Amino acid sequence: MKVPIGFCPPTSGFSYARRSTPAALAIVVIALTATTSFAGRPTLTVSVSPSFVTNQGEEAVFTITASPPPARKLRVNFFVSGTALLNRDYVLLRTIPTRAIIQPPQVIFPAGQSSIEVILHTMGDDAPMAHLFTTFFIEPGARYRVGHPLRASVTIDNIR
Repeated sequence: MKVPIGFCPPTSGFSYARRSTPAALAIVVIALTATTSFAGRPTLTVSVSPSFVTNQGEEAVFTITASPPPARKLRVNFFVSGTALLNRDYVLLRTIPTRAIIQPPQVIFPAGQSSIEVILHTMGDDAPMAHLFTTFFIEPGARYRVGHPLRASVTIDNIR
């Protein structure tokens, strides 16, 4: 006698292997694989160059890359963290549509664009400080996936 094993409807998001075995052996093999569809959702990564700047008005550029480019305008959530303080040690600037100061938590990818830049502009001062750093993190969003690397760091050094 053969015993039928399992059925997953095609809309369940699972694939399966179906096998029949003699009831006396009662060997059952079912392989389920969860499938998650991210069709059309870009995967975002971030990089920075250079990764070391001084506090004398130098700049580092965080580049957020989308693969594939978004089909429509995409809001990307992010945050910054570290020993360097936003609006005291540096400001963040956007480059699209014009260069202007931005505040976290988001930047906007225009439709069809594969990368955008966020500029870290250091603010010169004479205050003594050790090496400071800031890290830019991409936060998860409903319309995109976060790839690797999901963060990038910059060291800010005091030059006297």
